[in-house]
Amino acid sequence: MPNLPPELIDAILESVPLRPLIYGNGEANYLSSSVAMTLGNCALVCRDWVFPSRRILFYRVHLADNTAEGFMELVDSSSSTFLPVIREVELADGAWTRTALLSRILGKLHCRTHTVMLVVLPKTSTEWIRHYPHPATVTRLELADRWGLKLNEAARVISTFPALSSLKVRVRKFEHSDTSPSLDHQPSQTLSSFELRAWNTHTFLSWIQSARLAISNLTISLPALRTVSPHAESSIYYITSLGASLIVLRLLMAHSVEDANICLYEFVPTGFLGRNANLRELTIEGLPAQMMAILRKVASLPTLELLSLDVAGDPERWTRTVPPSSVCTPRVKK
Repeated sequence: MPNLPPELIDAILESVPLRPLIYGNGEANYLSSSVAMTLGNCALVCRDWVFPSRRILFYRVHLADNTAEGFMELVDSSSSTFLPVIREVELADGAWTRTALLSRILGKLHCRTHTVMLVVLPKTSTEWIRHYPHPATVTRLELADRWGLKLNEAARVISTFPALSSLKVRVRKFEHSDTSPSLDHQPSQTLSSFELRAWNTHTFLSWIQSARLAISNLTISLPALRTVSPHAESSIYYITSLGASLIVLRLLMAHSVEDANICLYEFVPTGFLGRNANLRELTIEGLPAQMMAILRKVASLPTLELLSLDVAGDPERWTRTVPPSSVCTPRVKK
């Protein structure tokens, strides 16, 4: 078979119906079994096709109780060549993280792996993540827990990685949220993109704010009810405190109609976002009444270029380009 230029092989592989392999897409970074099989077959075409195919196939790997041992067997194989192409690794807490298998796998991860997603089990310690072999090479961290994560544990994990540019924290709630993290644990000063989804955020945001980070891209959940005070006010205060460093803001509202009707964000001050002098993009996701309640409080934003309103339950995203002089009150697509 004649040798094809690498650019042509890449162009052929681009025709495989992949979902975008981009950091931040969450589950969209996982390949379906049929696509994985197709890429596996592409790797068998000839030697020149092996690396380009595996670069997509092994872009993100998921390690858990049911996959860690099999992954290690692949790594130990004499024909294994895929480790250098791994860019994202998801470490799901489980029994395997309490065995020698963990240190063996972590020792094999390549220094080019730049994204770590850590899924933590309830009532467990994350001390093991401190043994990650190349913490300074990790620039993106995703921290997830469906049941509840101890606030000190979260701070300790985040401080393990000194070169983070992007941090995503998605937890149902923070356990022991009334206790501030140790001063020995500080987020990286290189952090510029931050996403926080939780309902009790007051202490965690205070910890993040104490580091005086210049966050330019922020996604944050905004509770609808005063009953979650001071967490709602803390979110608003944190957004305001970012000042001119904030360029892109995404506000996520509770999608419960009952919540939206009880309190239409009365804690949002008039002139909201007025101190964020360089804000260019604003996205609000929620119910129409919630979004309009927020927009009525927003200050005039001469730098704003794009306002996006994502209506809960609407499969189509409605986007409006805002006049540069001020924020108008747009008509929400129903």
